[in-house]
Amino acid sequence: MNTERIQSILKAASPLAVIVGAIVALAVIAYAGVSVFHLFSEFVKLSLIESAFATLASVGVVVGLLLTVVTTGNQNARGMGAILLIAWVLLTLTLVALDSVMRAALLTAPDALLAIGRIVAALLPALALAAVIAMVIALHDVTEHKSAAGASARYIGFAAKGVAIGASVFASSYFGISRGIAPVLAVLCGALLESAFLWAYLSLKHARDRGDRFDVRMWALCVLAFGAFIAAVSVETISQLAGIDVPIVSALGEVGATLYVSAVGLSLALTVIVHLLTRAIDDMPAAAQDTITIRQPQGNRIAGAIRSARANAREIGEAWNEGEPQPKQLTGAPTSAATMADDAPQAITPIVTDEQPQAARTEVAARPPKSGGRK
Repeated sequence: MNTERIQSILKAASPLAVIVGAIVALAVIAYAGVSVFHLFSEFVKLSLIESAFATLASVGVVVGLLLTVVTTGNQNARGMGAILLIAWVLLTLTLVALDSVMRAALLTAPDALLAIGRIVAALLPALALAAVIAMVIALHDVTEHKSAAGASARYIGFAAKGVAIGASVFASSYFGISRGIAPVLAVLCGALLESAFLWAYLSLKHARDRGDRFDVRMWALCVLAFGAFIAAVSVETISQLAGIDVPIVSALGEVGATLYVSAVGLSLALTVIVHLLTRAIDDMPAAAQDTITIRQPQGNRIAGAIRSARANAREIGEAWNEGEPQPKQLTGAPTSAATMADDAPQAITPIVTDEQPQAARTEVAARPPKSGGRK
């Protein structure tokens, strides 16, 4: 009885709980928005419009992502929205906490911190636009996922690859700068190496989708070459920044510096050679299709000839048996010759099909019927 009463009370109070939860959520959102607006307007010294845009780009994006994740049924959008929601919630909490610390006078605002705040306020609308673009891409993604977790894992993999590429560009650029190369040229070489690696990787995937084995091997070699060089440069850069001596990388330092200086020429030459080879191999079968003959091994040819002879002999035997009357099997006591003659068929009209050979058909048609009695 008590259990039924408790269930009825909870059922009656569920609409009230929803209303209270919505009020609390709106209050938390309003407090976060006021805190972010106060931070940028009072401490960072931005204008009211800039502070309002910064608030919308932080708290407003959190509200939009939350509604999208809760209401949509698209697993790709839910996965992408969950990733972006976690990132924006952390960003908003940081801004709210920083405003609270500044209000309590626990932290002063030096000029460097104010400059960083202005940069963050300027970047927030751009980051919000990037989040909107990412959600649109996820909504139009045709890849099917059974759950939002699977979609999130796929998109996190893309983000990890992007971070790795960015870090390797930085490492390659620092590798050149530390050896006296101009910063612009060092950044150009690093970007060129990463671009060549991405081109080889995407070409490898395209060749694999087309089933072209030669192109797969060639682009795989390019991916291996570019990847090994970029990995060695990254390890050498990080070891130098951390003050850790790696013997293998240190021994190859001069070779790596020489290859790095020649990165532009070597990358261009390697990509051109691979591109020409793959195109030449792709165009060769169309021109030499009638002249190229693939021979089987001797054992395979002999086995094929034996199987063909057996098949021909089997067909000839079946054609002959279809034209001959089948002998009647004798059971019990033997009978007289007259009885056997009476039981024998007088004439047999063979059934000739179109599948029988022409020679067997002619022989069966010309054969006279056998006599049933003894002369």
